[in-house]
Amino acid sequence: MQYMMQNRVTHTQATTFQTPYIDISDVAMITLNVILYSFTGTGPSVTVTLETSDDLEVWVAVGAAVANAALGSVLGTVDAKSYPYGRYARLNIEIGGTTPTVTYSIALNTFPSS
Repeated sequence: MQYMMQNRVTHTQATTFQTPYIDISDVAMITLNVILYSFTGTGPSVTVTLETSDDLEVWVAVGAAVANAALGSVLGTVDAKSYPYGRYARLNIEIGGTTPTVTYSIALNTFPSS
């Protein structure tokens, strides 16, 4: 199943925020697709980290962050065999750079455990 966590969003300043959570209790693998459409400023970047939780209170980063500092698409895969998931997942998104203007989309794809 695909979740559009951010759909062609533009940010005009450096910021860090989290997306709403989704239930991933029956997921075997997650992929992230980060598409950077445009960016200006000095050193603009988008860094996305998958976080999971069992209780919606304590969130733990899972796998490596997906960073995108150039136009195009970056795909990141997190396999449940390597990282135990909590029941819920969200994305931590960091927009970096000096006076950045960044337009991007992020899709989170889940694959059932069978």
